[in-house]
Amino acid sequence: MQGSCKTNKQPNSIHEQPISLKEYLVCIYYHKPSKSDDKAFQRASNHCLSQLKLNNCGDNFIFKEYQVTSGQDFKKIWATIFAELNKNVAKVKEMHVFSHSSKTGGENDGLEFLSTRDRRNEVLEDGTISYSEISQLEKLRWSPNANLVLHGCNTGLRGTSVQSIADVFAIRQEKCRVHGQKGWAYFSKKEAVYERTSPTDKEIYLWAYSRGNNSYVGNITGGEKIPALIVEKKK
Repeated sequence: MQGSCKTNKQPNSIHEQPISLKEYLVCIYYHKPSKSDDKAFQRASNHCLSQLKLNNCGDNFIFKEYQVTSGQDFKKIWATIFAELNKNVAKVKEMHVFSHSSKTGGENDGLEFLSTRDRRNEVLEDGTISYSEISQLEKLRWSPNANLVLHGCNTGLRGTSVQSIADVFAIRQEKCRVHGQKGWAYFSKKEAVYERTSPTDKEIYLWAYSRGNNSYVGNITGGEKIPALIVEKKK
């Protein structure tokens, strides 16, 4: 992606100098602070980032990966990305969010993280990034044909509600394609067809497959990848 700036080579003269605009490729993943956590979200994010690096070569690409635990963490990271993009006059080419999510038709549906608690273990802020909070996130600078991929369960399901989580993100961000899962998401060793993972697998994917809660026949051995709901609300 290129832009241009005007510079002076000689007194009283102006010419345009091509410059390469920085494009960010970002992965955000949920981290559960527990010894029993198998770090599946992190492993899926790590593998996704490695693929992004393989497919995007050049000095103008910047790769970022963020770990978040609470809903408050997520909002802080989003604000950090917003500030950095503006400071560097950069744009996001692709972003992936690996997290839990809820879609029950209630007002508090959204991306799910841990709640924030005080020293007395009282909840200061719940862990849900709800529809209303998604609508208040900073509008990021997006490259042409940019993608925001939500890997959490049911992020592309509209159900009894007119809007899915993906819809709300698309309406707020305006200038990117948002991909949401049309069913429950599972960790898989293969991208196109579900294959059960182990705690040692490094190449894993988080996506909705035709199995388990997404299939009438339940936990079948395989299960094909379900195409995402893709929403684009450009102005």
